[in-house]
Amino acid sequence: MPTEISWEIRERAEGLYIIDGLTYEQTAARTGVSVTQLKRWGADGGWGERRAEYRRELSDIRRGTVQLRAKLLRKVLDSPEPDPQDVYAFARIEQVAAAAAAKTQPEAPGAEICEGVEQRAIQTPEDAVAALGEALQKKINGMLTSPAGVDLAGIKEVRQCLELIGQMRAQMAPEETADPSDRALDAKTIRSIREQLSL
Repeated sequence: MPTEISWEIRERAEGLYIIDGLTYEQTAARTGVSVTQLKRWGADGGWGERRAEYRRELSDIRRGTVQLRAKLLRKVLDSPEPDPQDVYAFARIEQVAAAAAAKTQPEAPGAEICEGVEQRAIQTPEDAVAALGEALQKKINGMLTSPAGVDLAGIKEVRQCLELIGQMRAQMAPEETADPSDRALDAKTIRSIREQLSL
């Protein structure tokens, strides 16, 4: 008399095949159910079609998540006074994405993106804003490669940088018609920029 297989095992087998993407043979090895029985369940339950649909939906979610991350990052970086909720939302989404990536690729070492900032000549406010923006992007990328390292102090530093960029943009706006030779930075501003770049 054949042994009856519990619904829990059947549901587990279904999840392993549809969601985890295992083959029938791999699912059989994990559940102890024969490949023949799994194929029967798969045919009756439309596992193949459901697996393909799951993969399509998962791909759409990943694409949408990447687009949301990019949109939030642009919003935070382009805003002269970023909304703290946007900064938090972006940092949180990046933490979740990094955790998901760590689960799928545990052996992949985290590439260190923020290795330092190259020295460059900063003569005008435009140069400073461009350099600070690049440095901030490297800082954010560096923080996000290690989400555990994202903390309130780091977010405050990012916010200070964003505020500095906003202040510099505001100072540049009325000077659009001014003589470019009058737009050189003073020593205090250059020192402040260098301190921010060495985050």
